[in-house]
Amino acid sequence: QVMQQAENISPVDIPGSAKGGTQVPTGRFTKEGSEIAGKLVDDLKKDFGLTDFQAQGAVANLAHESGGFKTMQEVSPTVKGSRGGYGYAQWTGPRRVEFEAYAKDNGLDIDSYEANYGFLKHELETTEKRSLKALKNTTNLRDATKTFEDKFERAGVVNMSSRDGWAD
Repeated sequence: QVMQQAENISPVDIPGSAKGGTQVPTGRFTKEGSEIAGKLVDDLKKDFGLTDFQAQGAVANLAHESGGFKTMQEVSPTVKGSRGGYGYAQWTGPRRVEFEAYAKDNGLDIDSYEANYGFLKHELETTEKRSLKALKNTTNLRDATKTFEDKFERAGVVNMSSRDGWAD
């Protein structure tokens, strides 16, 4: 489970992989990153009625995007000439502009949990309702992780093995 990962995790076998499993490195949470992940899971369950695995699938994506909640600014923007993604979800383009405006309008530090979760919640209640509905229809952790990437993140570079590693 996302919130139970320790700081020094070794690679894990992915169930259902070819012969004995494929070694995929998992994410490594700092103590602070682990606390953020746990709070996100709890808040998503409370605010949206998600199951453990549905909330964990969403949080695994956010952990992947932000390097375990350590990197707010996209390191090497994939869109040439852009400012890149920002925040837990690495909001990019118009979504980044909306995220920045949300933080400013609410008097929040853009790097804070309150700004990041607040904007995530705002999107799931408004522009990303479809993402939430799709996530609620998932039946296991792998499906939840993939669905949140596909419907909410819509990443240019998907890298599901990393997202699944964070989920594990």
